[in-house]
Amino acid sequence: MAHNSRSLAGALVFTFATSITFFACNSTATPEPDPVRPGSSNLCGDSWSATGSMQVGRYIATATRLGNGTVVVAGGATDSIDGDLPVASAERYNLNGTWSSAGTMSGPRYWHSAALINDGTNTEKVLVIGGRDFGGTLKTAEIYNPATNSWSRAADMNFARWVFQTTALSDGRVLVSGGLDDGFNALKTAEIYDPQRNTWTRTGDMQVARYNAGAVRLSDGRVLFAGGTSDSGLQLSAEIFNPATGTWSATGSMSVVRNAFGMSVLPDGKVLAAGGGADYPGAEIFNPATGTWSLSPDMALAPRWYSQTIPLADGRMLVAGGIGARRLDEAEMYDQALGHWTQINSMNISRTQAVSVELPDGRILVAGGQSELPDTSVIITNSAETYLPCPPNQRPVAICANRTLSAGPTCTAPTTSVNNGSFDPDNQPLPLVITESPLGPYPLGNTMVNLIADDGNLQGVCSATVRVVDNTPPTIACPSHQYLECVNGGATGTFTAQATDNCSGSSTVTCSPSGVKLPLGDTTVTCSARDATGNQAACSFTATVRDTQPPVGGTSRGMTLDSSGSLVEVSLMDCANFLVDACSGREIPLKDHAVITKITSDEVEDAPGGSDGSTLGDMVIKKPWLALLRAERDSTHDGRVYTIHYQATDPQGNHTNSLCKVTVPLTSGGTAIEGPPLYCVGPNC
Repeated sequence: MAHNSRSLAGALVFTFATSITFFACNSTATPEPDPVRPGSSNLCGDSWSATGSMQVGRYIATATRLGNGTVVVAGGATDSIDGDLPVASAERYNLNGTWSSAGTMSGPRYWHSAALINDGTNTEKVLVIGGRDFGGTLKTAEIYNPATNSWSRAADMNFARWVFQTTALSDGRVLVSGGLDDGFNALKTAEIYDPQRNTWTRTGDMQVARYNAGAVRLSDGRVLFAGGTSDSGLQLSAEIFNPATGTWSATGSMSVVRNAFGMSVLPDGKVLAAGGGADYPGAEIFNPATGTWSLSPDMALAPRWYSQTIPLADGRMLVAGGIGARRLDEAEMYDQALGHWTQINSMNISRTQAVSVELPDGRILVAGGQSELPDTSVIITNSAETYLPCPPNQRPVAICANRTLSAGPTCTAPTTSVNNGSFDPDNQPLPLVITESPLGPYPLGNTMVNLIADDGNLQGVCSATVRVVDNTPPTIACPSHQYLECVNGGATGTFTAQATDNCSGSSTVTCSPSGVKLPLGDTTVTCSARDATGNQAACSFTATVRDTQPPVGGTSRGMTLDSSGSLVEVSLMDCANFLVDACSGREIPLKDHAVITKITSDEVEDAPGGSDGSTLGDMVIKKPWLALLRAERDSTHDGRVYTIHYQATDPQGNHTNSLCKVTVPLTSGGTAIEGPPLYCVGPNC
């Protein structure tokens, strides 16, 4: 029984009533949860370019990349006046952008699958399996030999099937499972092709019959199957095939049902499932270690069925085209390193159920498929295009260096950068932004500063220590010139200075010399301040010990002259006691340091009546320290008193005025009573 292939495709696409917002590059619309980040169009690639067109427009075909980089596209359905027409032709995409014939299969087929095999001849070959043709569902298989550009029959499968899952096992064998039989019944059977023996061997049945499921080989060699459709409806269940035992075991279920979607192993061994759902979440991640699913950051566009899902060699996953509310041209990229989807530029035309493969140079080839025209009519296209992706975003490199700063006036240091050459290796997708925390001012001691280098998608981090040290000396102010009075040969002074510190507030101040006797004259006193960290500052001032006090002593000895009428030499040393220097405490010789300034007498020089001897010149200043005094008195009075006034000067020039008295008593051995001065000789009279 023949079926129109477009009718069959329609039978496998399920319609969901849903509200969908579509996104083109630079769109500002926001999907429901967790919108995709804006793309990086035209920054580093992100461009689709038309390449040579296939010889035949086709969809629901297969594409297999050979070791030399060429791509074999086989079978599929094309347009005809009677509807979609299954084809047996195959063609080969060459890296120069042209297509050439890859021979013709033994019969047309579509909804089939293909795998790259090695049959032991050290020649890569392409195994094409099952599908449908005009007569119904196929169990036949055939092999393309690139060396001869020809096809040959391979052993038949045990079961005819289409819309099934094909997975290359790690030992080179090929596992097929599930699909539909000729009666549109879901299959649970599975079998393994051995290219070395050209044989098919049944293995354990799946736990759930399903078709249009996702299938991927895990890092440990087991195979994950998830979602799809069974006879009872869409599935969210998942199971794992163990090639070592040939058995299937249930694992965690997805969060939503998915049909006609893609799966890819991520660099860390987890599996990303994308599309195939009626609504968000558009993608989720399976963890083989725990057997559980978790939501991934969401895709920009859902629903999306029958898209081109291409795992890239660098671990990213590209999803392009497919069917949603219309046939789609939008594309997006998942990068586990970024942890989110990035919108990229759309294909040149909408495509669904096209073929796609990554080329050796990193470009993505997408060819054929159904395309929707502006009038909503649908064609099967023979056009092809390649996508040049931006390289995977590289994480910025954060480089930090410890810093040592001096504390300022407030015992803190201002903000400084610990960045020591952080850079973005690929300078994309956004300009590198450096942030550091905490910012200053930084206190005394160590502060850990964290640096983040962010390129808009990935971050590099590092930390460094900002060490604030107190290497600022205290501020010290010495007193002004200090004056001390000399006593007993010197003066004792205790000194200090005023000091402040930016961190400890106060400092220990010492001055030297201090608390000891200083000699007469100038002495330099140095004061130093030391803060808690050991920083020091010093200042100096002059301490002058001076002698400003007059000599002391020099009291009168009470000299007495017997009345003889003659002139008697009287020295200051005779009539006055010695003087003492107030500074040194030593005796001051009057002969050298004293000057008679005047001499007074309480009697006139020649008293009337001759009672004093009737003589003149009773008082004569012979030398600065020597006087001649007449030893006479008025016999009518009570004795005579001479007063010698003198000025004594110490070695520092300090003066003292003093006097001593010389008496001439009325009678020998008597006393004289002093009266007011009546007679004076000398410069100070």
